[in-house]
Amino acid sequence: IECRDGKISLAVNGQVVTRGENCHPRKGYICLESEGGVVNYRNVRIRELPEAAIEPKDIAVANRGFRSLYTGVDLSAWTAGEGWTVNDWILSSAGQSPLLGLERFSVGSGFIADFRFTKESRAAQLQIGGAIIKLDPLGAGMEPLGKWNRMEGVWVNGKLSMTLNGHEADRLGAIDGSISEGPMILQSDGAVDWANLYVRRLAEGR
Repeated sequence: IECRDGKISLAVNGQVVTRGENCHPRKGYICLESEGGVVNYRNVRIRELPEAAIEPKDIAVANRGFRSLYTGVDLSAWTAGEGWTVNDWILSSAGQSPLLGLERFSVGSGFIADFRFTKESRAAQLQIGGAIIKLDPLGAGMEPLGKWNRMEGVWVNGKLSMTLNGHEADRLGAIDGSISEGPMILQSDGAVDWANLYVRRLAEGR
């Protein structure tokens, strides 16, 4: 495998079998993956190649201590009602019932949640403890229907601060209720997809 200036090529036994261009990020981590079966790896080596300067936006974010709330297999870390389906890394809701996380969110925590609206979506909400964040498909800062949105938040000093798609968004439509310890709860009005649900404990004062 050769990665150079945002281009990746894969050769098997000396024969190039696939290529990719405009990769983002251009610099980051290596992941070994098995798609449903046992795979053995050996002789994994890295050689750094001469490269042009890389823009900071094209460098993967350093490990910040996030832990996934979804196993990628089932809803063992959640309590789900009717209407929820698991599709590989995506959790899909038909809008019939909430998805209740078993892990409690507390002061000094951070979270990430990706969501995607469809033509059948009317609204969605993410509840963190007692705070309910209402999400409007046509709200400010939202990606077009069918595109993924990323919401990231931190709860420090009695305040829940958030970004939406990389931009400050302390009021994503509306935030109701007070912030208190409690689970993460996902709920949709109409079909909505969710993915990449992570939490982390923050260092003191961060």
